[in-house]
Amino acid sequence: MAAAGPGVPRDRGRPAGAGAQRQAGAADGGAAVSAVRATAGGLALLTLVTGVLTAARVDTPVLLYLTVAFVLTAPGWKVAAWLRIGQPALAWSVACGLGLALGIVAAQVMVSAGWWHPWAAMLGLQAVTLAALVHRAVTR
Repeated sequence: MAAAGPGVPRDRGRPAGAGAQRQAGAADGGAAVSAVRATAGGLALLTLVTGVLTAARVDTPVLLYLTVAFVLTAPGWKVAAWLRIGQPALAWSVACGLGLALGIVAAQVMVSAGWWHPWAAMLGLQAVTLAALVHRAVTR
């Protein structure tokens, strides 16, 4: 490799290493933290609205859509956030899978125990998820 002359970067031709990636990540660190906090806040709001409508036993198609959106996103997102997945598409895919898995496990436990109370189970899942999301939204 030829010697670097004036105006030529010394690392030309080498891929960006961990140092370059670390510098880029440090510059975007504040934006990433605020995006995570905003997402946690939005999902907490979704969880709160869904929980209030579930507790009031409102029988409307809106509750169906909100419940599906809640189960697909909120519980799994909090768990996926602990995994610190770098790619947003992969993180949301993991969040959806985990949310569905948590819902299926809760239903299986109710069936196996002979205690079928989906309203109570949903309220319990919403309460735990809301507490975790609020914690994530207000802490660093």
